[in-house]
Amino acid sequence: MKTLADPNATRNVAALYAAHPVTSYGTAHEATCLTALAALLPDAEIVDPGRIFSDTADWLLGWPRILASIDALVVFADDAEMIGAGCLREIADAIAWRLPVSMLDEHGTPCELAAIDLVPAMIRTPRQAAMLRAGRVVDLAAYLGIAEALR
Repeated sequence: MKTLADPNATRNVAALYAAHPVTSYGTAHEATCLTALAALLPDAEIVDPGRIFSDTADWLLGWPRILASIDALVVFADDAEMIGAGCLREIADAIAWRLPVSMLDEHGTPCELAAIDLVPAMIRTPRQAAMLRAGRVVDLAAYLGIAEALR
């Protein structure tokens, strides 16, 4: 497994990036979803962008380093069930890097990310860009292929 400090190093825990929109930072919904992730994967390193990045410029500089250090990505929407352009980029980059991607639904249940529905262009904003569509419920560690690292 990679580490945040050195993507070429090895460690015994999986690093899971908890992608979520800026509109959820500091909310009860964010706390609920992060708590659910920690309960589902108690031995994983949960990487929370809300604690790492101070603003968009900081995220733009730091995201490539974080991307190189994670083993999987789980995304959850804000309490209005929306994600922004930043989450879209994180999902696209993780897929491009062939990282496993999953999601938490509005109840904090781990599911396949079945689809992403873009908000119509005429009303799309950087903070309200898309909605996630959940697929089947999954065993998160097995689905993300990190079960072995968590043993």
